[in-house]
Amino acid sequence: MSENSEAPQPETQRPEPQILTEIQYKPGQENKATHLSLLDDLPIKHAISWGKDAGNMSVKYSKGQEPEEVVRERINKFLGDNGMEYYQVGEDGEKHPHVIHMIGAFEGTHLQTHEVLGDELEESKDETLIQANFVFTTNPDIVMVIRPGDCPVSIVHAKVKDKYGKDRDLLAFIHSSAQSANAGLPRHAIRYLIDVLHVDPKTIKIGIAPGVSMENYTITQDDIFVDNPKKPGEKIPVFRPTIMERNWKGHISRDQTGDPSEKRKVDIMGATIMQFTEEGIDPSNIQAIDVDSYAAAERKEAFSHSLSVSKGVPEGRYMIAAQLKKPTETSGRNDKSILPEDTELTRILEKEAKRAVPVENLELHFPQYETAMRIFEHYGIPTDIFVDPSLDIQQVVVRGKQLLDQLVQKIEFNTLSEDEIALFDSAYEYLSEED
Repeated sequence: MSENSEAPQPETQRPEPQILTEIQYKPGQENKATHLSLLDDLPIKHAISWGKDAGNMSVKYSKGQEPEEVVRERINKFLGDNGMEYYQVGEDGEKHPHVIHMIGAFEGTHLQTHEVLGDELEESKDETLIQANFVFTTNPDIVMVIRPGDCPVSIVHAKVKDKYGKDRDLLAFIHSSAQSANAGLPRHAIRYLIDVLHVDPKTIKIGIAPGVSMENYTITQDDIFVDNPKKPGEKIPVFRPTIMERNWKGHISRDQTGDPSEKRKVDIMGATIMQFTEEGIDPSNIQAIDVDSYAAAERKEAFSHSLSVSKGVPEGRYMIAAQLKKPTETSGRNDKSILPEDTELTRILEKEAKRAVPVENLELHFPQYETAMRIFEHYGIPTDIFVDPSLDIQQVVVRGKQLLDQLVQKIEFNTLSEDEIALFDSAYEYLSEED
C-alpha cells in the first residue's frame, strides 16, 4: 500500500431486529404466558397466552370441548395475572366491560384502521368487537385483545403529540395476515402513524408475537372470498389478488409455474419486519418471537388454524392482550383525579354564558364552583377573576381562556386522565368560539 493511499474504513454495522427463537415465559407464569422484553420498560402492560398450561382463550372455539364459563374464567384470570381486568368498576359501583376484541379479517387492499376512543364500548357485551387490521388507542382504560389463528401480531408503542404539543402514549395492534402483508398494510400502518398522527418514528417500538412459519404457510393468486352479508353461510369473491413482490422480496418462494393457483411459501413475520424497517423504523426497536405457531400447536403449546385445517386438530386460539399503563401506575400519582369530571371548568363557563348569570352569583348557581377554584389554586393560578363583580360574563370567558393557557404550561399532560384531557379539549373549543 502506498503512503498516499487511505486505509479502508470499516463498514458501519447496521442494527438488526431482536429475533427470539425461544419462548421466554413471564416469571411465575411458566407454560402459561410469554412476553416481549423490549416492551417491558414501556408504559404498557402486555402478555401472550402460550404454553401447555395456557389453554384455549376463545369462547367461539370452545363449543363441544369445554363449558363457556370455564373459558371466560380462564380469560379473566389471564388478564388479572398480567395487571389487566375484564371489567372495570365505575363510579356507580357496577362492573363495566372495557375490552376491545380486535378481529383482523382482511377486507381489501385499503388500510382497515380504527382508533379506539372508548365510546364504542357495548355495555351488553363482555368484549366489543372491532374488525380492522390496525387498531390504536391513547386511552389507558381500554384493554385490547386479539386471538390470532396463525398471523403474527405487532404490539406497537409510540409517542404522539396532542393539540397542546405534549407527548401522549399510544398503543396499537397491527395484524399481519398473508393477505394484509401482501397488500403492504404493515407499512401503511407505519405511514399512518408518521404522516397522519405525526409520530416521530424514533419513538416507535414494536414487539411481534409468534406466528406461522414459512415452512407451514402458502398463498396463491386465487380469488379472496368473504362472507356474504345478505346470505349467511355464503361466500362471495372480493377480488383476485396479485402477489406484490415488493412487499415480500426475499420472504416468498419463487414463482415456478406462472399458474395463479401455485402455492408459494411466505414468511409473513419476515415480510412484516422488512416493511417496518423500509418505512424508517429503527431495527433495534423491533423484537420478534420467531416461534412457529403450527409446530407449537403440534406440541400442544399453542393453537394453529393451519394445523386444524390440514390435520383436523380441534380449533382453539391463543390470546394477546395489552393496555396502556395509567398515570398512577407510572408516576406514583394519587388515585384521586385532580380534575374530577363533574368539575369541568368549561361547563361552568358555558352554562353561565348561556344564562347570562351575573358573575357574583356563580357560587350560588354551581355547586362545582369551590372545586373549580381549588383546581386553579392547586396550580397557583390567581382566581380573583371569578369574584370580581365589576366584570361581565364575556370578560370572564376571555379571562378563562387565559387561565387555561397558563394551566397548559404548568401541567404535565402525561399524568392526566382521559377526563382531564377532555376538559382542555372542550374548554378550548368553547372559549375559542367566544373570542
